[in-house]
Amino acid sequence: MIAAYMKISIDSTFLYTSIGFGTYTRNLVMHLMKHDRENQYYLLANRLKSHIPVYDSIDENIKHYDISLPANFSSIITDYTIRQFWAYFAVPRIISETGSDIFHSVDNISGRFFRKNFRLVLTVHDIIPVVCPDLVKKMDRLAFYLAYPQALNNADRIITGSESAKNDLIERYSISEKKISVIYDGCDHDMFKPSGDKDKIREVCRKYGIDGPFLFNLSSASPRRNLMRLLKAYKILHKRGYGDFKLVLGGSRDFKYEELYRFVQEEGLEDRILTIGYVSQQDLPFLYNGAELFIYPSLYEGFGLTVLEAMACGTPVITSNLSSLPEVVGNSGLLIDPFSVEEIAESTMELLDNHDKRKEMSLNGIKQSKIFDWNRTTLETIEVYKNL
Repeated sequence: MIAAYMKISIDSTFLYTSIGFGTYTRNLVMHLMKHDRENQYYLLANRLKSHIPVYDSIDENIKHYDISLPANFSSIITDYTIRQFWAYFAVPRIISETGSDIFHSVDNISGRFFRKNFRLVLTVHDIIPVVCPDLVKKMDRLAFYLAYPQALNNADRIITGSESAKNDLIERYSISEKKISVIYDGCDHDMFKPSGDKDKIREVCRKYGIDGPFLFNLSSASPRRNLMRLLKAYKILHKRGYGDFKLVLGGSRDFKYEELYRFVQEEGLEDRILTIGYVSQQDLPFLYNGAELFIYPSLYEGFGLTVLEAMACGTPVITSNLSSLPEVVGNSGLLIDPFSVEEIAESTMELLDNHDKRKEMSLNGIKQSKIFDWNRTTLETIEVYKNL
């Protein structure tokens, strides 16, 4: 166990992004500032290239999240063209210069070191390239296979966001269970909550071209998000008389988007299926609130943050019975086989026909979401630091 006073470096490169581990990093850092004024923190970051679509939210988030550093926090920003070079060369040097006792890595790259004189905490959000290799780009798989085994081996403590992710690590890498701490992600309950502001909900919906009742999905177009089966399920809904409910797809339309768009065109559903792209964090709660249902038939998730946010807003959730998603929704959502187009469609129609069931799921979802809190996440993470 290290000394009571600690110097802790955290990989904060993705602090202002809206991708999964960006949200994780931002909330962890903001709550560390709230709960820990004793230890010294260094926020290490390498500048991101703004032309990458998933980073479009950076400028907006910088304006929205006023992260003013207290006296025991400082940031060290470098500008390496290749992130791996930053991880392999800059990070060890900065840790040495600051005398950091701990480095907390929040992604799959920056935890790989050949030697170290500090304690390494590695947060593992998921191991998608190993569990679902066919659903990941070849270069991403290669980078993962090269970097990850050594990162896991070097880690003094591994944090996962779910029991599912923990079990994947044990099964795939034979990691000792004693080395892993399950610390669930949280939810920003000040932002994601039920809203009675109908005018604001309509205003935000109109901003994205949404009129009338709608079903909502928020995800990338990666194959693991299973959007093609969702589109096919909606085709069934449309044929069976549920076409009044539009399907709204939010999120970065990057990987495999053209295939999805081609299906929508071929089926003549352009006016019923809306692809609205990136949704700002400020608008997102109102879209959740405006939706009749949130449908998320993902094939694999390390946690499932969007499902949690939807539940916190009181939106009934239909999601997969795979990976971490049953842990997140508990008994408050409707779990389906994501490989069955018919089951996705039937479950959706069942809920659309049952107002009382939707109301019950809404209340249960709000209650379930309260289990997940960033204060709890942060305090449990501080305990990990202390016990190294």
